[in-house]
Amino acid sequence: MFTFWSYSPPISLTITYTALPEVSTFPAYVEDENYIEVAARVDDAHDDAYCDKIGVCISLSHNPTISDITVEKWGNYGGTEGSFEYWDISYLLLSGVLKYDTTYYFKGYAHNPTGYGYGEERQFTTPPPVIEVTTNAATDIDYEWAMGNGEITSG
Repeated sequence: MFTFWSYSPPISLTITYTALPEVSTFPAYVEDENYIEVAARVDDAHDDAYCDKIGVCISLSHNPTISDITVEKWGNYGGTEGSFEYWDISYLLLSGVLKYDTTYYFKGYAHNPTGYGYGEERQFTTPPPVIEVTTNAATDIDYEWAMGNGEITSG
């Protein structure tokens, strides 16, 4: 009868995530200059990893990325139940980051230990500016002409 004894040192395992998150991008909702909403959802974070951020990237050209305009939230997103987030981005229009009456392209994105995963590309068009004009009575009325008076109060 033979008896074998063996010794092996402790084994250290490193888990490497190899899949990017799967993300859905929802259609934008543009009510007016005071309410523009975009939304994204982490459908699958992969490998039981959680995404540490979810967001939407916005660009004037096709295929926006995180190097363009972004709005995002940080936290634990994904897992098996998915995570849905939305943003009111009207402040980007009102502050001048986005321009009126312009088409933009956007994608949802999420980040896990492997990197960034993007959803499908969608687009929205910002509304035209609301221009308010105040008119006053004409002055200096003559047989051939009159001085019109008024001012643009917004827009």
